[in-house]
Amino acid sequence: YGETHKDKYKKEWTIAIDTEWAGLITPFEEDGIPALRWITSQEKDEIFKETGSSKTEQLVWNYRVNLDPKGNVEKFKGRLRADGSKQTDVDPYLKYSPVVKFPSLLTLLSTALEKNMSITQYDIPMAYLHAKPSTRKVAKAPKSHRMLDKDGNEMYLEICRNLYGDVEAAKLFYEHNAKFLLSLGFQQCDEDPCIYFNEERTCYICVYIDDILVAASDDHTRTKIEDALTKKNKTKKE
Repeated sequence: YGETHKDKYKKEWTIAIDTEWAGLITPFEEDGIPALRWITSQEKDEIFKETGSSKTEQLVWNYRVNLDPKGNVEKFKGRLRADGSKQTDVDPYLKYSPVVKFPSLLTLLSTALEKNMSITQYDIPMAYLHAKPSTRKVAKAPKSHRMLDKDGNEMYLEICRNLYGDVEAAKLFYEHNAKFLLSLGFQQCDEDPCIYFNEERTCYICVYIDDILVAASDDHTRTKIEDALTKKNKTKKE
């Protein structure tokens, strides 16, 4: 964080950091729960007592510059991540999240072409934040945004939504997204859990982490799926 204040693009990095932070502490429209919320030291101890853990998660800033096709700086991005390298006590099973198999993708595309179906790609911005942690977690605020309570005691953060970098974030988002797609009347393919189908609507969905491919037999079906995805996860058409 300190390095960005020495960089010649200090102003741009500050905007990127402030934008990311605002998104994390702002309640989500779907349920009114933010990714991070301030808690007092007393509340921190209550969470530790409830969970049986006394571990404070570490948060780190990652910075990235997006370039346009000509190599010019297009956008400065700052992302606050959980330091997964410190999470050595998590069940390895929670770290695994399936992604679509390449042969499955080819089969879906060939089937869609054979049936003259429309194919549309979508992206879920800040995907992991749509799912919640498996247990309550406490984090120490990053140096950029430390805060004291009215008595001068350091305040902490409760992680209410999965952050990028958390070792279980991918798995929990996969489960969150799968549950939602099943609720729309889709079934998972037995051979590949990242392929979903609805024979009644003649619609197929392929999921690769936060990218979604929808093959639909008609515009009405595609629009209904698109509206549902947008309402649930703020999905954007690519």
